Amino acid sequence: MQIIILGGFLGSGKTSVLLQLAKRLTAQTPGKENRIAIIENEIGDIGVDDQTLGGSGGYDVQSLFSGCVCCTLTGELLTSIQKLGRDLDPDYVVLEPSGVADPGNIASNIEEYLHLPVSITCLVDAERWEILQKAMNMLIGSQLDAADLILVNKIDKIDADALARTEESIKGYNDHARLESICANGEIAPEILDAISGQEA
Repeated sequence: MQIIILGGFLGSGKTSVLLQLAKRLTAQTPGKENRIAIIENEIGDIGVDDQTLGGSGGYDVQSLFSGCVCCTLTGELLTSIQKLGRDLDPDYVVLEPSGVADPGNIASNIEEYLHLPVSITCLVDAERWEILQKAMNMLIGSQLDAADLILVNKIDKIDADALARTEESIKGYNDHARLESICANGEIAPEILDAISGQEA
């Protein structure tokens, strides 16, 4: 069971990425129930529910997301992950923590107490980057520093020069993570979704 943490501030597009990731993972193993379970600690603009993922999706949303819980990022989170493992045995647990959470700290607790592999993808809101950077510099630094993959989202809202400045600024926080630019309101490239789940060839 692999843990995928999707970090980033509220409004950065975590849930939009999560929905596309969930669809891709379940499509790769048609007919297998409980391929992915989701733990949300923050309610975004888009809900993970039957209305969003049902219909022509080709899988049982209720079964797929029967592991959804809202929890605080303490012992309750670890208990929730253990319960998902026992009850559903999913291949992946995707955790969408609060926008003010520290993904690195969460990952450390999971690795130390549950001994499960963890990857961290952090989303950056390109449109609000400069404002958030000034207002919450330390928190942004802690979020980005732990990331394995950083996705610069909402690139349709800025010009090429602003994107280049944003990417260069991000490298000042973390120059070892893979950096990709996306527009999560549109279709995310399959190779980027595979990079989030660690399946990229």
